[in-house]
Amino acid sequence: MSRIALLSNWYSSKLTVKNHVIMMIFFLTSYFGLIIFTFVPLSNQIEKSGYSTADLQNASDRNQIETILTAFEPFMNEVQLLTFFDYMFIIAGVGLAWSIFSIIRKSNSDSKFIMRYCDIGFIITAISRSLDALENLFVILIYSNKDNFQNWLISAVNSVEDVKWIFVTIEYVLLFITILFHFLFRFSKGRKKIE
Repeated sequence: MSRIALLSNWYSSKLTVKNHVIMMIFFLTSYFGLIIFTFVPLSNQIEKSGYSTADLQNASDRNQIETILTAFEPFMNEVQLLTFFDYMFIIAGVGLAWSIFSIIRKSNSDSKFIMRYCDIGFIITAISRSLDALENLFVILIYSNKDNFQNWLISAVNSVEDVKWIFVTIEYVLLFITILFHFLFRFSKGRKKIE
């Protein structure tokens, strides 16, 4: 646990609360900007093939993947761009979560309970986004070598995706709980000052 706290403390201490807020706004803007200006239009183009990249990730056998990749051929530039922007999305997601955890951590340095949640949140975010990046890598290996890709990549994509969503769920639940505890802690401190 102390090693987790070291990473969390190291990152949080690099900037002031004000600067972490600026970073949070930047990553939040990037996060939603990527969805609106890249994911939506590129996904709409790719879906003209009759399939989506989600279909490729969920395919469970070689025949399904070959059918999808054949349909993707006229849209391969869009598929590659979407993969590139997905990595940008992962970076924005890590930056956003870590900025929020840093703000809460620095604002509640007198609460070991909240700081512990922030420390765990740092690691869970890193794991969930690393799994997302790994899943994308496996998908790249499949579509960049559609005639000769290894069969183990199919099960690898499916397995990594399942584990990724477990950690993503934990990450968002932790984020919500930590934000909730932050406001409850600030509220209780405010009431004590008034009394």
